[in-house]
Amino acid sequence: MRLFSLDLRQELAMQIANRLGVDLAPLEIRSFDDGEHKIRPLINVNGEDVFILNSLTNEPSRNLHEKLCLLLFFVGALRDAMAKSVTVVTPYLCYARKDQRTKTRDPVTLKYLATLLEAAGVSQIVAVDVHNRAAFESAFRIPTAHISARELLCSCLAEQVGKQPLLVLSPDLGGVKRAESFRKMLDKLRQSEASTLGFLEKERSEGKLTTGQIVGVAKEQTVVIVDDLISSGETVTNAAKECKAAGAKKVLVAATHAVFTSKSTEHLSSDAIDAIFITNTVQTEDTIQQRLRHKITVLDSSRICAKTIEAIHSLETIVEHSHPT
Repeated sequence: MRLFSLDLRQELAMQIANRLGVDLAPLEIRSFDDGEHKIRPLINVNGEDVFILNSLTNEPSRNLHEKLCLLLFFVGALRDAMAKSVTVVTPYLCYARKDQRTKTRDPVTLKYLATLLEAAGVSQIVAVDVHNRAAFESAFRIPTAHISARELLCSCLAEQVGKQPLLVLSPDLGGVKRAESFRKMLDKLRQSEASTLGFLEKERSEGKLTTGQIVGVAKEQTVVIVDDLISSGETVTNAAKECKAAGAKKVLVAATHAVFTSKSTEHLSSDAIDAIFITNTVQTEDTIQQRLRHKITVLDSSRICAKTIEAIHSLETIVEHSHPT
């Protein structure tokens, strides 16, 4: 196995490599004054199974489109160097939310992304908690592997909330299935059936967010808001405010991906949110983590990623991997 990482921040990649008992393979990235890049492996990959770790999100000095372009070029270079297979492991997959048309002439960007990766020579793609798993699997013609961080988050929350009554809330109607799956796992781990399911009416059009009423009983309850990712934080913050206005005792937020933006600190600092639980699939900027340190808990996703890589390399059938720490 050859394991490469294209992320500038290597914390997660190093943790995955350590769990697999391998070193990160060396590579060269050269950037030229005209904005072009050169990327190549610095070891022999002829006949090797190659895995590339690359979370497709912005980093302080490299945006996601640069990272995507480098990934495509690197896959091509590996194929030219006669790699046996090239598996892309992207803990966070960009454009996964744009998986269907919502307006006339809308792009289905996830499908276009899949076409690019397939054309470059990717053998298989692995992602953690994509926005819509069925759409993700349908977009690619190559094998896909989906990893769930649900049990990772539920294990931590089960310790926090004990067996008290809970409302597990989706911040929109589209996430109800995700919230229900989360609720069942949470009740199983805490050996309790004292939770109910709810969702918040929400509409987003042309960047404007409209929040409606809560479907579910929040009064005198601890509420766990479940989503696949947090970006600006506006959605979960509005949901938390509605819960507190409805009489919720405490509001906890659980999401796999922390794709924080410049507005995240402003929204997530709200007193309506008591605690936030995320994973390290995205390397959060230190300044944001520092400002929100009193309420954020970051869980390590390296084990679930390493288990999946190991299974693929061992030619095991991948359905879904969901492992606690």
